[in-house]
Amino acid sequence: MTLKIIIEGAPGSGKTALIEGRGHQDLPSTSYDGLTSRGFPVVSESVTTVAQEMRSKQIEPRSIPSVFLRKSVERAVNDYSAVCNGSIVFFDKGIPGYTFFAEHLGQEWGDYYYDAIEQLKYDSPVFVLEPLPSCDLSKPKESNGARVFTWEERQAIHQTIMQTYSSAGYDIIEVPMFSDNPEESVKLRLEHLLKEIGKIHL
Repeated sequence: MTLKIIIEGAPGSGKTALIEGRGHQDLPSTSYDGLTSRGFPVVSESVTTVAQEMRSKQIEPRSIPSVFLRKSVERAVNDYSAVCNGSIVFFDKGIPGYTFFAEHLGQEWGDYYYDAIEQLKYDSPVFVLEPLPSCDLSKPKESNGARVFTWEERQAIHQTIMQTYSSAGYDIIEVPMFSDNPEESVKLRLEHLLKEIGKIHL
């Protein structure tokens, strides 16, 4: 059986560093030891992938939010279905965690989203990373079109993510920073995550 483990977190929680071993948008050249460098397969967050594809075609996702959201869910379903058999696969955000995207775009999810939640089942626990105060997402980055979030919004999203997965019946492990040092924080978070998975599933 393939374990399907979700790595969750609000914007600026350090998911990119933990998963891909590289820094957030303010420290793009920084590299760490992440899940992918350890050889673990990771399914990318479809929202980011679809947004990049649309912008490559000179289409701003916010200009057609309903299309953007539907394409993101369709991609997530396809990516889930394409997962190969193995011992463990990590997901950079699960479908239940997409909840806040619609609200942020001033939209409401259609039935297709809730159908996808029922269709795509993951394994517990879901690891939710706490937002990092050192990651400032409150200023627009014209170079990459990244979303803008205040610290208060990121904290609210974090709570929404926790509540969403709990309501969906998943066990949750909240992953703290552990250290103010970015490199040390990633190392300790990664060790903590793998240790917890080992205690439950291995």
